[in-house]
Amino acid sequence: MNILKQKVCLLILLGMLGCQRDKDVTPKAIRLLEGKWEQTGHQTTQDGKEVWVADTTNGKVSLTFRADGVPLDENGEGLCCSPQNFLLNGKLYPIEPKSPVKPADYCALVNCASCGTVELQATENTLLWISCGGYKITYRKLP
Repeated sequence: MNILKQKVCLLILLGMLGCQRDKDVTPKAIRLLEGKWEQTGHQTTQDGKEVWVADTTNGKVSLTFRADGVPLDENGEGLCCSPQNFLLNGKLYPIEPKSPVKPADYCALVNCASCGTVELQATENTLLWISCGGYKITYRKLP
């Protein structure tokens, strides 16, 4: 009987340990985005052809990603019309804020078109943001 009680206690203890949440559940790929980024270029159409335009760089923050993957504007406020998912380096990740996101005041004036998923191609130092409409922006990570 004593062995049975020990087994039950062990099972309860293991069950409780299994129910504890991992404090760092953010995927490694999303952590790659974390930090401040400067816009370095964008794609536009000229004479019916897509061309890249280099943007003036001065070390100013254009985009920030929180540790939970939430994208913020240059002022640290939520993007107007923020996507619900990232297709990051070919893998789909839902954007799941771990704390509230305050949108910029002017977002109240913006009529957003639904954009469920934005494609991102990222390395440790570079980022390509491809919006739902195909508009492309390049960034470099700031120290």
